[in-house]
Amino acid sequence: MPARFGLVTAYARFDWHARRLRAALASHGLVEVVAPESLRVVCGDSGGGPIVRTVAGKADVRRFSAVVLGRVVSDGGEAELELDGARAIELCDVPCVNRVQPMLDAQDKLWTAALLAKAGVPTPLCSSLPRPSDSRDALADVASNGGRAVLKPLFGSLGEGMARLDRNAPAKLQRLVAGAGPQLVQRYVETGGADLRLFVVGDRVEACVRRECAPGEWRTNAARQGRSVELASKRVWRDICIAATRAVGLAFGGVDLALDGERPLVLEVNGFPSFRAIHRATGRDMALPIAALAAAQARGLAARRRGRGRVIG
Repeated sequence: MPARFGLVTAYARFDWHARRLRAALASHGLVEVVAPESLRVVCGDSGGGPIVRTVAGKADVRRFSAVVLGRVVSDGGEAELELDGARAIELCDVPCVNRVQPMLDAQDKLWTAALLAKAGVPTPLCSSLPRPSDSRDALADVASNGGRAVLKPLFGSLGEGMARLDRNAPAKLQRLVAGAGPQLVQRYVETGGADLRLFVVGDRVEACVRRECAPGEWRTNAARQGRSVELASKRVWRDICIAATRAVGLAFGGVDLALDGERPLVLEVNGFPSFRAIHRATGRDMALPIAALAAAQARGLAARRRGRGRVIG
């Protein structure tokens, strides 16, 4: 019996990543696209004992050998219910690549930094800003020795909402923080306008690019016209990036590194990173190793089911 994969995505027809993942999974078995809003959780005492059942497209998710989670929140849907639906797939003993909680943890930049620090993964010093009045202390904590800092939204992407600050600018920081939502301030690493993005799948770094900022810009994001160039990775970079994804709990992820001299520091870990810029720079499709990882997990599930003498159709 061929493996059957579920691909949970809100944008199956329009998202480039969803199309690549669907094609890659199809080389390992059957693929069914699942809309996040179709996920429904049934749980509690059924009269015959407690159950947890997740329904996707009106059928039990246990028909899948593994599930790949893409964009799991739809526009205009009930985000919390969609997230719970995706999260409950794990409770049905179906492997998920990635799992929901690590993806959510990776979205929170402060929590990511805390997990990295706890695991001993090098990352620039940062501080939360629970109140605008904490600006002076936060800057003093992270921008020592006359260095600079970066203000970042706690939940953000594409370089939006970021600002560079001098250590002696607490008044400016206080103005920026006031009414701006949850923020953190992080030590700014002088990199000469470039950083690194390494794409980790399982225990391997599958691609590495140097990201260079556009003229007049200091952020390297592709959305800011940043340029990506393929680069041979060093062993120390690979080891740090693999440790970073493990610390957050991700099966795959994009890790942003800044080189502080020769010392690599993890800036961010992305739980569902775009791999379009990597594809353009390297010609490598990151959907392929992601699909291979899902297939390996599917084989592991099949072996466990055979060991229990249990067949699920």
